[in-house]
Amino acid sequence: MKGIDKGKAFERLIANKFTEALGIECKRELAQSRGGSEGPDIGVPNWWIECKHRDHVDVKKSLIQAGNDASGTNRRPAVVYRVTGARSIRVALYDPAWCAIVEMDLDPFLAHLGRNSVTSNSK
Repeated sequence: MKGIDKGKAFERLIANKFTEALGIECKRELAQSRGGSEGPDIGVPNWWIECKHRDHVDVKKSLIQAGNDASGTNRRPAVVYRVTGARSIRVALYDPAWCAIVEMDLDPFLAHLGRNSVTSNSK
């Protein structure tokens, strides 16, 4: 599978996982595919979700990109990623309370969001 097709397929998978976990429609944001930071990869209320499926993911660099793109939007940046060949899907976000990058498997993150109202402001 070519890189662009792999990325699109991964974004669709992640959008479906968010939709299933949250009970609201979350889908790929097509604006981002037309050139840059017009929107997040996945539309989730109050979150700026960037997706990466690559041989190597620079989590810190990806979070900086997501944070820069989300600035001024009142959305919290997060990076959902899978390293090629790995089974697990991970999520990384910056926790301002701890001044640290927090990483975890996607499923527990989605379970946490599902238990808490995703539509309430999470900042």
